[in-house]
Amino acid sequence: KIETWEAEKTRADMEEYIWEDSPSQKNLLDTLLRTKVAGEGGGEEGREQLLERREVQEYKDSVVRLKNEGENESSLTQYKEAVRKVLSL
Repeated sequence: KIETWEAEKTRADMEEYIWEDSPSQKNLLDTLLRTKVAGEGGGEEGREQLLERREVQEYKDSVVRLKNEGENESSLTQYKEAVRKVLSL
């Protein structure tokens, strides 16, 4: 059974960060597609291919950890390295 107040929860109210369809996922995919990291075959197929990349998975993991655990030296370092990899810096 779901309480009335539970049905009114928004994404910002969630106890655990969910990557799928999040603003972080959308912004990363838009950035990568815009900078042509995806290569040929844009659109949904390009998005699916991007989501399967190892560096995108590492970025996803670092964002989820940062949102769920909060900022600490380890999570920030993981995030920094993931950003460098995913943007090829």
